[in-house]
Amino acid sequence: MKKKIFIGFTLILLISTLLTGFLSFTLVTNNYTNSMDIIERQEVNQEVFYYICTSILFSLISALLFGYRFIGKLMEPITEIIDTSQEIANGKFNRRVKIKSNDEIGELATNFNHMADHLENTILQLSDSNTKFKALLTSMTDPIIAIDNNNIIILFNRAAEELFKINSKDALNKNILEFIKEYSLDKQLIEIFTTNNELIEINISQPDEKILKINTNLIHLEYNPIRVIGKVAVIQDVTEIRRLEKMRSDFVENVSHELKTPLTSITGFVETLKNGAVEDKEVTMRFLDIIDIEADRLKRLINDILTLSEIENMETNSIMNEVLPTNTLKEVADFIKPIADSKKVELHTEIENNLPSIFGNRDWFKQLTINLLDNAIKYTPTGGKVQLIAYKKYNNIIIIVKDTGIGISKKHLNRLFERFYRVDKARSRKVGGTGLGLAIVKHVMISFNGKIKVNSEEGKGTEFSVILPIHKET
Repeated sequence: MKKKIFIGFTLILLISTLLTGFLSFTLVTNNYTNSMDIIERQEVNQEVFYYICTSILFSLISALLFGYRFIGKLMEPITEIIDTSQEIANGKFNRRVKIKSNDEIGELATNFNHMADHLENTILQLSDSNTKFKALLTSMTDPIIAIDNNNIIILFNRAAEELFKINSKDALNKNILEFIKEYSLDKQLIEIFTTNNELIEINISQPDEKILKINTNLIHLEYNPIRVIGKVAVIQDVTEIRRLEKMRSDFVENVSHELKTPLTSITGFVETLKNGAVEDKEVTMRFLDIIDIEADRLKRLINDILTLSEIENMETNSIMNEVLPTNTLKEVADFIKPIADSKKVELHTEIENNLPSIFGNRDWFKQLTINLLDNAIKYTPTGGKVQLIAYKKYNNIIIIVKDTGIGISKKHLNRLFERFYRVDKARSRKVGGTGLGLAIVKHVMISFNGKIKVNSEEGKGTEFSVILPIHKET
């Protein structure tokens, strides 16, 4: 490179000097060969001076033009390197310079291309790692929040967005303490990021009531494990788990209580009979009737518990097959009618003929319908009416059980299908309910991939609407 510049400028100066000298020598030679007087010589000198200046100017212009072309040619590879580097800076990482020479410019171009190759590979690796990292964060169901040493949020994944109902763009680069206050989040969250507690469980009320189990860890640099650059919190929504745990605890407690009550009654009357009451035939028969009622109640309770357990056991799905709703519903209506007649409750049926088949366990389907009709009859006063309606709508079978009974308060509707939940415990036990009928209905619905809706008004009756998908041939 230096050699080219030196040779170029030397040639320019040499050409300029030669042109000037050649023109001057030619003029002087032509003008001084003949004898001249002083005046003529002065005129000739002036003319020579004029031509020398002209030749110098001509040489200078020629040298500038030649120099401009030479410098332009010399700058072409440098300009190409500059343009290519600008394109790479704008994201076109596949661009390369095409310069082939054995001087310093050629060496610069080769090194530039090597650098661009290395940069492109590095960026591709970073992009691939970033894509995998984002995919991992997106697929994680647990919310994750990370902050740096200045309490600035540096990570807020999609699960965290769904939990707190906040867009990550509104959370990133904000101070975690100000962020919690700004969105009126529970102040217990501040404790998580400002203390060294690694595992904590909190109850939050905003944006929804939830129970959160939060595990926090410090973020260490990979190449310098001693240095801490922030803290990450992995959040688990254990609301449903805790609810199920409470339901299980309540179930065990309720089962114990429900079993204990009839057993206590039975053992009490047996003990009374053993102590001499058996001698009185009238008392004995009354006690035996009570024992029989309690034993029957105990039997129903055990049967319902076993039925519920069977439905919840997914292994029993192997016995599922096509069910013909029309025939099954008519069988249930015939079975229930004597019970309705004994209580003087009118049972009215409107079952569409040849309803399409549904897929599931036929016995469970019968149990579902029996439980709904039995409940309707139990809680409908004498002279009331219970309706069983079934028809096809779109791709579903709709089954409606409607009564003119005592109705249910709206505050109880959302808990109606919980095990052992009773709207009126005293009345339920009086009519012989076990508290598991609607829980069984709920789990049968799940096994059929169906839905159930309840509409009720106190004093006016209740309507259960069952929606079951039609079985499609595969």
